Amino acid sequence: MRAGAGKALSALAVALALWFAGVSAAHDGALTAVRRAVDGDTLELADGRLVRLIGVNAPEIDHEARLAEPMALEARDFLNRRIPPAGVRLEFDLETKDRHGRTLAYAFLPDGRMLNEWLLREGLAHCLPTPPNLKYDDRLLRAQRAALEEKKGLWGLLQETPGLRYAGSRRSRRFHLASCLEARRIAPANRVTFFSLREAFHAGYAPARDCLPAVGKHPF
Repeated sequence: MRAGAGKALSALAVALALWFAGVSAAHDGALTAVRRAVDGDTLELADGRLVRLIGVNAPEIDHEARLAEPMALEARDFLNRRIPPAGVRLEFDLETKDRHGRTLAYAFLPDGRMLNEWLLREGLAHCLPTPPNLKYDDRLLRAQRAALEEKKGLWGLLQETPGLRYAGSRRSRRFHLASCLEARRIAPANRVTFFSLREAFHAGYAPARDCLPAVGKHPF
């Protein structure tokens, strides 16, 4: 075997070893202490790190202005009531950091329940598919659909505007108002049309921020 090929194989072996070690660590049951839930989809660990829960998006809290979208405080308080003193088990996907430097993870309670999934099941967040981190995508969508069916949390507040159409991108899994410029930029092969917000959410698409009506915030 040539020296170059031998070095390449050694590098591959090291990379695989590190990958398997990471997978093992993500499943070893070790608990991480949590200081608090900052909002409905972000945890602050005892060591100060921020963890962004994968696959979910909770209503926004503007801490500086002390304003919150509907159900935002409920989502945050839901997490704070359920995080035990012992902490949570963090499980990772293909990416471990977001562009803000936050750790990306699924958070499991000691009894095995996943907080990401539980939020969706209670209607306190909506699915936010974020390729390539799709390990539990189907499981999370099932939880959202169940909450939609029961009109729990956010879904009891969902208001439809008759006649509006929405355009989704199969690639990004985001949807826009069909009349929006961004919607018109979606390639025909990737475009899917929804005739209601409920239909878009049921399909597992998340709302784009750029051309949908803003959600009002209230003081707290």
